[in-house]
Amino acid sequence: MDSFRTDVFERAEREFRQFVATYPNSPLLPEAILLQARSALQQTNLSAAIALLSANVAKAGQLADQYRYRLATAYHSSSNYAAAAASFLFITTQYTNSPLLLEASYGEALARFKLGDPRRVIRLLGDRGGAYQLATRARPTDVSTLRGRLLLAEALLKESDYAGAEDVVAQLPEAALTPEFLWDRAYLQCRIRLAARRLDDALETTTNLVRTAALTSSRTLAADALAMQADILQQLNRLPEALQVYTNNLADTVPTDRRRLAFLNIVEIKLAQGQPAEAAQMLEAFLTRQPEDASSDFLLLISGELHLKLHRQQAGVTNLFDEAGGPPPAVTNHLHAALAQFDQLLVAYTNSPLRGKAWLNRGWCLWLEDKITESASAFRGAVEALPFSEDLAVARFKLADTLYRQGDPTNALIAYRALTNDFASLPRVRETLLPQALYQIVRTSIDTGDARGAAGTAAGMVSLMPASELTERALWLVGWDRLLRLRQPREARATFEELLERFPSRPLRPEVELALARTQEVEGDWPGALHSYEEWLSRHSETNTLRARAEYSRAFATDRAGDGTNAFQLFTRFLSQFPADELAQRAQMWIASRFYRDGNYREALRQFQMVPENTNWPVNRLTYEARMMAGRAAHSAQLWKDAAGKDGHFTLLLNDLNCPYDDLVAEALYAYGDTTIEDNTEPNPLLRYSEALKAFARIPQRYPNNRLVPLAWGRVGDCCLQLASQDPKQLAEATNAYLTVMTKLPAADLNARSLAEFGLAAALRTQADGKAPAEATAILKVVLDHLLNIVFGKNLREGEQPDPVWVEKAGLAAGRLAEELKQARIAANIYERLSNTLPPLRPRLQERLNKLQDVLRNEKEQRGE
Repeated sequence: MDSFRTDVFERAEREFRQFVATYPNSPLLPEAILLQARSALQQTNLSAAIALLSANVAKAGQLADQYRYRLATAYHSSSNYAAAAASFLFITTQYTNSPLLLEASYGEALARFKLGDPRRVIRLLGDRGGAYQLATRARPTDVSTLRGRLLLAEALLKESDYAGAEDVVAQLPEAALTPEFLWDRAYLQCRIRLAARRLDDALETTTNLVRTAALTSSRTLAADALAMQADILQQLNRLPEALQVYTNNLADTVPTDRRRLAFLNIVEIKLAQGQPAEAAQMLEAFLTRQPEDASSDFLLLISGELHLKLHRQQAGVTNLFDEAGGPPPAVTNHLHAALAQFDQLLVAYTNSPLRGKAWLNRGWCLWLEDKITESASAFRGAVEALPFSEDLAVARFKLADTLYRQGDPTNALIAYRALTNDFASLPRVRETLLPQALYQIVRTSIDTGDARGAAGTAAGMVSLMPASELTERALWLVGWDRLLRLRQPREARATFEELLERFPSRPLRPEVELALARTQEVEGDWPGALHSYEEWLSRHSETNTLRARAEYSRAFATDRAGDGTNAFQLFTRFLSQFPADELAQRAQMWIASRFYRDGNYREALRQFQMVPENTNWPVNRLTYEARMMAGRAAHSAQLWKDAAGKDGHFTLLLNDLNCPYDDLVAEALYAYGDTTIEDNTEPNPLLRYSEALKAFARIPQRYPNNRLVPLAWGRVGDCCLQLASQDPKQLAEATNAYLTVMTKLPAADLNARSLAEFGLAAALRTQADGKAPAEATAILKVVLDHLLNIVFGKNLREGEQPDPVWVEKAGLAAGRLAEELKQARIAANIYERLSNTLPPLRPRLQERLNKLQDVLRNEKEQRGE
């Protein structure tokens, strides 16, 4: 006990441990264990104290409330606030007569506050029937009572109940307050008025704050009072006065950390006033007066921040919080110098309290260099190192931005929402950063498909900041999401109309009006859309990108409304007026497609050629689609060389190694093969089939998942079948190709399977040639079976309907083969079936049916029937 009372806690702990071991049955044992634990607490040996108290609380007897209280205190000191709150709560509910009731009720509230639950703190401290209020009646001027009142005001401030917070602070008993408590009260009053944006009132309060700080004799509190006063002057844009007040904190008597922060703010003001050279001179002068700072963490931080700010001025970075994903500014030497300073600080000062700020600034440097992954790591380091502050809010915001830039919108959304939930009590964050975060939540919600979340956040922005440009842009995004992704034109129209009502004279209005017309397009109301576009064009005569879009949309709506002639004229005029617009390519494609649909293939070829040949237009998918369509037009016009010759359009597309569109290359290969076969300028058909075979075979080899693979295999079979006349081995290749389509390609559609089965029948018929009559007949019967599979729909899959083209082709071939096999009845039945299922064939088949009927009558007569 003597050691404990003399504050020799290491000796006291050792001696109490010896007492407990020597006298385990002593009635003084509970007190000895408690004092042993308290001695450990005094040495900040929290784990030992927690273990000792937890193990013995059951035998604490009359000291149970003290055990619980010290245990709760140990939990709180170890930052286990949940366990601390639970232990304090145990005292207030189980030991209601404890002399520690006031301390325990305050302790629970403080732990709940640190857990981020201000509403529960308000209930705990504000409930007149609660443990805290009951305990304060007996001890109205106790330290825990006063601290509880200040904490209640803090919780109300966090919940944005500024009037309630100020009322609680005003009720603190003046006579009971020490100078330190008077300072705490004045400082809290300043913060409340700042949060309520009563800047003039807050500034007035700082006069009392500075005067009260002098009564405490604390240089730290005096410096903090001046820093608060200067900060408010800075927010009021009274920069010369703010500079003067900050200068007072540069005195040698001011604590080092406060002196350094004052200098940092002075430099920031100088830079804001556009005086970077003067800021640099001040840095040199400061180091002359304070040479001990020359290699300090503070100097590294301030020097780095000075270089970072100089970079921003030199690179023209005026707003660091533009939308995530904007183009990075130019990198300057100042940026590299700043990054070097922050890196040195982080390496050399592993325990510096400035590490959080250094991580944040390092993140900015890397962000400005567009090194997003590295900047994410730096911002995460800042989040882990910074205390609750505006800087922490910025770090969280930028960490969310990096997640968004890295393609992780789900976690970015969580991070943005955490920012808006946790930092709304900080005035400058609420006014500058939270609007940006809310806008990012709208964008990110749309990216994750959460249309309801995006719309809800935008509605909240309308309530919180109805005149903000960010609110306008958020409504715009929600409207476009509803229109383009969700295909909800009515809901989109309501959003756009609300946008126009709330922002009637903003620059975005013409674009919103244009989007309203687009909603009619999505609804299929082409006459209505056309009328809206014409009205828009009559209201907005200026020539710009929007007008080009409106002119294009009018032409397109004219076509969809059924007036192709006027649409042609409008698209032609669009091209002459806006030849460099991004929609000009599409207009040219429409004109070329119109000639193609009308059967004017030569003119279509000329028009399609203009797209890849126009060097003023970007090379994109339309460029390659136009090349493909030029080839198709040449094919349809039987201009074989223009389609598949050495400089033909299919050939040019296939030889373009820069083409990134595999589907178009596969189509070009298929079309090249077809064109080569049809090119009658080559007199040797076998050479044509040999060249086509190479093209068809490359499709499954290079693009095994392309939709054309089954058809390509079928055409491989066709080519091999033709080549078999010179090379019998090709017959087996043809058969294998057809069977591949029929049995190994689940994606093969009915057309591809029918082509393959018909081709297999042809290959088998070729095999029958030259065979002995009996063997040939057997093969031909198998051929007939394959043809009838198509006619009777045996090759259909569930949900498929017969293809009339293939039924006709296979049916006619089957009928002729049955006649060849002298199976007149089967042939007649096939033709009769075709006549019934495909009535247009009846006139062509009637003569055959008549002849077969004669054959059947003769056969019947010969049998004597």
